[in-house]
Amino acid sequence: MSTALPAASVSAAATTSSYVALPTAQRLVDTRSSRALAAGGSLSVNVTGAAPLPPSGTAVAAVLNLTVVGPAGAGYWTVWPHTSARPDASNLNIDELLSLAGGAVPNLVTVPVGGDGVVDVFASAGGHVIVDLLGYYTPAEEATAGRFQPLAAPTRVLDTRGVATFGGGETRAFTVPGAAGASAVAVNLTAVTSKSGYWQVYPQGGAVPTTSNLNSPWGGNALAANQAIVPVDANGGITIFSESGGDLIVDLVGTYTGSDATPATEGLFVPMASPTRVVDTRVAALNPLGGTTRAQPGWRFEVPVATIPAL
Repeated sequence: MSTALPAASVSAAATTSSYVALPTAQRLVDTRSSRALAAGGSLSVNVTGAAPLPPSGTAVAAVLNLTVVGPAGAGYWTVWPHTSARPDASNLNIDELLSLAGGAVPNLVTVPVGGDGVVDVFASAGGHVIVDLLGYYTPAEEATAGRFQPLAAPTRVLDTRGVATFGGGETRAFTVPGAAGASAVAVNLTAVTSKSGYWQVYPQGGAVPTTSNLNSPWGGNALAANQAIVPVDANGGITIFSESGGDLIVDLVGTYTGSDATPATEGLFVPMASPTRVVDTRVAALNPLGGTTRAQPGWRFEVPVATIPAL
């Protein structure tokens, strides 16, 4: 079943911007070294400042890897610009099973940034959180580097299952097809493992970061997935590290133009003033099926992008 979404109220959009990938991802917060957030608690995080962070006043949005580390309460986490009210939106959700299992649950987050360069993190039920900065969007009317070029459909470029499973502590080089000359790639990472551990993906020849992109849970053939935006070398090369081993699937979503690209506006990013919820089947006004009707297997929603400034 296909159906369209009713008109929704959205926040005003900011200026067009291009993406700047940090050469090495930076860990901004790890509450395990201090104390966990209490239920209903929040913390403020500076995403601009002295190097290697973006200079103050240059970022209109930040790309963060948000990781909740158990034990954590069953609930939701929200990241939003400090200069705005907390939105009715969430970036990561912990259900009762994940809450009991502990472990680490990551999610890639793109969040608008106000003039103060600060974002806030809210935990409805509490827990430990890690915040890693991967890159940022900076204002640009047109740009050479940093314009997103999506593929017509995601393409699987690596699948180690039955071919070359990673060993624990193994590092491999991999060249992303079609990424030569790009500044970064957008990929979906899926790990199939039997041991808990973290995965890192970073540019070939780059410094090993203190951050992670994906966390595997315990369990036979356990699955974990997350999106990542990864800088690449001139040939499209990345490095993959697995702490505990297992199989990895990499699906390429698109690339970001490099400095040799022709200046253009295509692929520039327009952040919202604040995250905005556009679909919620629990709320009649945001339910394209009407009322509180739940979607059934095989159904899909169509969002009328012509009436929404940005997605």
